[in-house]
Amino acid sequence: MKSQILSHCDSRLIVLLMFLEGVTAQPVISGDTWADIGLDTSLSCSPGDAILLLRWGDGSLNNDNISSMSTIVRVVIPTGDLINRDETHYGFDPNDPLYPLTIKQVTLDDEAKYWCEVFVGGVYRDDTKEMRIRVPPATISLTYKNTIYADQADVEVIAGDGHQFSCETLGIKPNADFTWTLQGTPLYQGLPGTATPNSGDSRLSDSLSAVSVNVPESPAVQQLTCGATNRQDGNTDTEKDTSVTIQVKVPPISSKMTLQGTNSDGTLSVDEGLMSTITCVVMGTRPSADIKWFLNGVMQSGGTVSPPSADSDELYDTTGSWWITPTRNNHKDEMMCQASTPQSHGDLPKVTAVLNVNGPPDTPSITGNTQMTENVQTSLMCEADMGFPDDWSLHWFREDTAITPNPTTTPSSSGTRFMFTSTLDFTPIREYNGHTIKCGAQKNSMSGSTAKLGPIDVQCELSILSVDPY
Repeated sequence: MKSQILSHCDSRLIVLLMFLEGVTAQPVISGDTWADIGLDTSLSCSPGDAILLLRWGDGSLNNDNISSMSTIVRVVIPTGDLINRDETHYGFDPNDPLYPLTIKQVTLDDEAKYWCEVFVGGVYRDDTKEMRIRVPPATISLTYKNTIYADQADVEVIAGDGHQFSCETLGIKPNADFTWTLQGTPLYQGLPGTATPNSGDSRLSDSLSAVSVNVPESPAVQQLTCGATNRQDGNTDTEKDTSVTIQVKVPPISSKMTLQGTNSDGTLSVDEGLMSTITCVVMGTRPSADIKWFLNGVMQSGGTVSPPSADSDELYDTTGSWWITPTRNNHKDEMMCQASTPQSHGDLPKVTAVLNVNGPPDTPSITGNTQMTENVQTSLMCEADMGFPDDWSLHWFREDTAITPNPTTTPSSSGTRFMFTSTLDFTPIREYNGHTIKCGAQKNSMSGSTAKLGPIDVQCELSILSVDPY
């Protein structure tokens, strides 16, 4: 090749070559290592001294042998003889002292090792530079739960930790770095994506970033943004971005539910035969909760839900009410309030209470003999079973007059309720003959049924009175 180049030179060139014999110039190539596809890029070659000939060429990146390079441009300086293998793709200015080579509308095929070779003083000298082609992100998509969302699309997300989002850009070179922000606050910056070969062009790759995002309960609407760049100039600004508008949903949880009036032991006290309102409050949901009632696992009809109230963060408190007129048979039944929103799945949150039905015991029974002896103490016992709670007391009466002092009432367990026992030591007088002894259960203003013993027969000793006949 070199001999061919010189064969085109006239005698004046040969004389000039002889004149410049011994001059040593070392060319230096300057230019960007990365060029963006579709744009023009330039390489310059500083010869370092006066030269007779300059040649630009390219070869594969792994080629270190100049003899295998392909000539792009060759110029003989003294004569101006110029060869350009493709003037539509390569621009060259032989009059510029840096001899720039412009590659027009760069393609992937332009990724190569470039050579600048000069001839001076009878010596060929060269420099090389690798130029790689960057294909920046042109598209980007965001995926949540196997659904790809368009830019600015709405996505419902339940508040909480560990939501898996992914972002992907296709057909790029080199691999991309990703930046994730939530409400403008960086979550991940400069996060390298995972590269896989592009199915359409093996020289390109698809880059995927998968992250875990913690979504707080508030605000109700949040913006999640994913951006990608594969810049090679140190600039970390993203080149392609996509965002989704997160509609944050907050389903109910058991820890934010209460059955009002529930005791510390998990029981709820109601009075037998009286209508009771049971109120369930579900706090801090979005949207407001639906409330259902269950008694011993069986869903109950009826009940109302008050209009929910919302705070500044659009979290709703919902109050539901249900009514029951309990009987003794409802004692120790389980009352359950269950809450849900459309986003609730699986085991729904609930709060339960065991009903304690307050009520009097059964009709008491009095044990004792109705036949008594005047001024002789006799014992009477009153028993009443199945009362609740254990603070009922038995009260004694003669006719309608309370007997004082009233004896102590002793409660004892009877299944899940209580039996009450009271013993009266009664000393009758003859004036009580024919009277009735009564025993009844009382608790505060509540009272139960009354047992009766009698009429009692008071036996009296015969008294003989002397009568003066005169």
